[in-house]
Amino acid sequence: SNKACHWIAVVSRLGMGMVGVSPSQLSCYCTSNHSLDFSNPVAIQWQPTAVRRSVGWHLFELELQDSLNVSIDREPVKTLALQDLQECESLFLGASAGTCAKWGDVELLHTSE
Repeated sequence: SNKACHWIAVVSRLGMGMVGVSPSQLSCYCTSNHSLDFSNPVAIQWQPTAVRRSVGWHLFELELQDSLNVSIDREPVKTLALQDLQECESLFLGASAGTCAKWGDVELLHTSE
């Protein structure tokens, strides 16, 4: 659907970011590290990746270190600057409008410094 928006996002003391499907970029997966307005995902400043959307299961990874490293299907696709540091640490799965999305598994790894 042209209105479908599905994403996974992380918010933490190190920064925030997300990866997923945006209605503004129908042919590829997108990322964002700007203010994450979950109530209006269409308004999020999505940045396209070079990875074309396709049918099937996919692995989205968000790694926070000195930057936000985004991988899709184990291939690095974007490195984004960390911004909007938060006091809490949360992981979000989001969906709005359009067709149904299914998440097979969510894994959070927190390693000590």
